[in-house]
Amino acid sequence: MGLTIDRRQWRGADSLAAIGELTARWLEGDLAYQPEDFATEAAPETRPLVPVLAAFNRADYVTTNSQPGVVLRAGSGQRAFVTGYCGELSMRRLERAVANTHLVPLSFKPGDDEVEPVAVTMRDAVETTWLGRPVSADYIRQAWDRDVAPMGVAALLAALI
Repeated sequence: MGLTIDRRQWRGADSLAAIGELTARWLEGDLAYQPEDFATEAAPETRPLVPVLAAFNRADYVTTNSQPGVVLRAGSGQRAFVTGYCGELSMRRLERAVANTHLVPLSFKPGDDEVEPVAVTMRDAVETTWLGRPVSADYIRQAWDRDVAPMGVAALLAALI
């Protein structure tokens, strides 16, 4: 499909479920547009993760960023992570699903400022990338307002990050 047709599909996204389905389709290569980062396809390091990320998106967890894990060697490596938006029920399901694993789910409302970031990438024993910082409501509006239905933006604003 073309970018114009793909953008029209996003304009109809009026819920987290609808945004999740379109995000899954973008990850799978069926759409050439994704509102938050404007990329026409998933990054090369993301491609092996596409089946899992698409499943997350279809299970009411709208993914926005991810990276595969790379074992720490000689002070360099990265933790695997996935960020996104979900409702409270979906977050509770995720917490139960990973309760007996090494995975750590973090959640907060957009704009929360009482969180400590977690280092996810190290280069030469120096922390270089962090996650766990909430996005602001202004960021959500700026990133999604132009391309997603008003009810979809409202769902993102009400979601946990």
